[in-house]
Parts: sequence; C-alpha cells; structure tokens
Amino acid sequence: MIRYIAAGGTDAGLRGGNNQDSFGAKIIRSRGQEIAAVIMCDGMGGYSCGEVASATVVDAFQRWIMRRLPVFCETGLKPELIFDEWLGLAELCNRNILHYGETHGIRLGTTAAMLLLTPDQYLIMNIGDCRVYEIGTGVRQITRDQTLVQQEVDAGRLTPEQAASDPRGHILSECIGAAEVMHPDFYAGKTEENTVFLLCCDGFRHKIGAADIMEYLAPEKMTGCEQMQKQIRGMIELNMQRGERDNISAITVCGTACEPENDAYGDAFTVLQEFCFTSSQEIANTEQPSA
Repeated sequence: MIRYIAAGGTDAGLRGGNNQDSFGAKIIRSRGQEIAAVIMCDGMGGYSCGEVASATVVDAFQRWIMRRLPVFCETGLKPELIFDEWLGLAELCNRNILHYGETHGIRLGTTAAMLLLTPDQYLIMNIGDCRVYEIGTGVRQITRDQTLVQQEVDAGRLTPEQAASDPRGHILSECIGAAEVMHPDFYAGKTEENTVFLLCCDGFRHKIGAADIMEYLAPEKMTGCEQMQKQIRGMIELNMQRGERDNISAITVCGTACEPENDAYGDAFTVLQEFCFTSSQEIANTEQPSA
C-alpha cells in the first residue's frame, strides 16, 4: 500500500506585514487506502483582506473533505463528479467573498489550487496562479497559470523566457472573489510511484527554478515529515536570500510504498494527519452546497 505524509511552510517574505496565504492538508485512511487532500490559496496581495478570502476557501474545502469525501470513498472517486462539486464549492465561495467585499466596502480575492491524491490518480482544480508540480526524476508543472502573461505565451506573443521577466506577471485572468463569473481549470492523471507533489503560491517560485526544486524536494530527500518541513524551510530561505518580497508558502505530499498490514481502522474514514495555516481570524460566511 501507499502511505502519504505532508508538510507545509510559510513566511510573510521580505516585505513583512500580513501574510495573506492560507493552506491546509489532511491525510486520510478509508477502506484500506490512504488519500491526501491538500489546498493552497494566495490572497490577492493588492487587495484588502486577502487573508479573509484565502481562509474562506481553505475552510470550505476542509469542510468538504469531512462532509463529502467519505461519500466518495464509499461510492468511488469519480473525477467528473468530484470536479462538479469542487466547481460548486468555488462558485459558492466566490459569491460569499463578493458579498463580504460589498458589505465591508472593500475588494478582496484569492487564487486556489486543490489536490486530491490517491495511489491510482490525482485530481486538481486550479484558479489563478498557485501551482501544482510533480517531482520525480524531474520536475513537471501540472497546472498552467491563469494570468495575462500566460495568455500572451499561449497566443505566441511572448516566449516563456520573456514571460518570466514580464512586468505584467502579477495580473490574473481568473481568481475567486473579484468577478461574478470564474473559470477554473481541472486536471486528472495517473499517480506515479516515487513522486512528490508540490503546491505553492506564486511567491514561492518567482526566484527559483526546476534545479532548485530538485535539489531540495527530490523524492529521496522526503524521508519524513520533519525532514520535509526542513527542506521547505530551506527553499523559503533561499527565496528570501534572492530577494522575494511576496508571501512565500508551499506544501509537499509524498507517498511511500510499504507492505500491507492489518488495518486497525477497517473501512472507517480516519484522519491520520492534518494541518492548516491562516493569519485570518474571520471568513466570509460560507455554507456547503447541497449534495
């Protein structure tokens, strides 16, 4: 069987002040297999109360895990049905964040990347420019940024090299909470053995490249939660040494093959590991959509 472990880290960056990122992870055992459910949100730095927006989406996803994932564990983890519920969840958060902003006379928003990982498949929803990477013998960026610059690259008006230094890199084409309509991207694929999944905000990867990710987060270096935490912290410090001023946050998830054992949990839906970070003491009131 595959056993998952996760670790996360964050820093306000050289600019200091408020950290508008929020993230969370749960490792679950159900019906003899482990599942990782992870989310990374980056409150929009140019907007007021970005941490409220990011915390709202993380809270909604965490509650979805506990309310709806047990049902999918019973009936089957079908991508199209899960994606449909995630879309409804994001749309509900979008409405609530918009309403919060209107009520308080401010503008706020957040990007978000959600990952559900099993021994057989990964499912991802992405809105904005948080990223999900798969790290094995190399580094593969799974998600594509929903930004103006990425649209220019797709249209052939910029090369990836030009895009990396384009001053418009911070302009999002999609986010949660800033417009009535949004368009998430969805990704599904087969899980490969001996890989690490990295979810990060844009501040984590402005100053680093694939070689840095391999140096710090290669699968052979993910030997336990404590070591994973240390490696993430090392990358955060590397970013700051290179002058990153934005908030810097990342989560890694690693699966390790081990011999099957007597399952003391049976078919029960059990949380084996969990953590969450937010600097917000408030969320935009969000009710779960009806099933």
